[in-house]
Amino acid sequence: MKFADEPFEPWAATFECGWSARPQSAIDIAARVQDQARRLAAIDPASGRLRPDPGMRRFRPGDLGLVVDMTSVELGDLIDRRGRFDLPTFPKPVGPTGYHVHYRSDHMARDPSFLTVGVQAGQYGPGWRENRVRVRPDPESPIWRNPELGIEIMGTMVEAWNPDWACAYAVMTEPLPPEGGVSRWHVRPWIAWIAEPLQPRPVPPFNRPYPHPFPLDDAGSPAEKRAWHGGELQIWP
Repeated sequence: MKFADEPFEPWAATFECGWSARPQSAIDIAARVQDQARRLAAIDPASGRLRPDPGMRRFRPGDLGLVVDMTSVELGDLIDRRGRFDLPTFPKPVGPTGYHVHYRSDHMARDPSFLTVGVQAGQYGPGWRENRVRVRPDPESPIWRNPELGIEIMGTMVEAWNPDWACAYAVMTEPLPPEGGVSRWHVRPWIAWIAEPLQPRPVPPFNRPYPHPFPLDDAGSPAEKRAWHGGELQIWP
């Protein structure tokens, strides 16, 4: 069964990349958000029309405009003032959990070009949290049925954020057995890339040996492996 035909929930499919602790200013994060938006626009002009997410509502007149129309300083100032995870008094240094910001394309959900981008970056301290970017195209997007297009989306993340790894995957929940029990879930990968082999690195409090969604032990062998962006790209059907 092809990835797009798997029985996962519409919200469960995502592109994600991550990297270990890296000092990053709000302006650096802003420049990378804008870089990714421009790269997304080259693939689909509608998907690249990213705006700061106003929350669980439609955009209204007066909401902030496209990130690519701002200067990096303007967007960085917005991130620094509104995107701090622990909201310390400005301009104190950002805490170890860094910045958490969200963007989405400026049209209605359920449009095939609808896309959201979530960023957790600038997390300097040690711990179980990682710097991550999540990109979620609409479930009806043609991206999900075109591996080469999916690789292009992943390329916007690798080129803009310089991560250690990237993966396009969905979370699958297996049906309960007739005798009952606890639901089991697993990651169903579609495309995965690592800059270099991931090393076991347990970190508290969960002692995960690898960053989620790795390892991909339940996936079986990929159908294809290729060299890509200095690392190894793996593709499952």
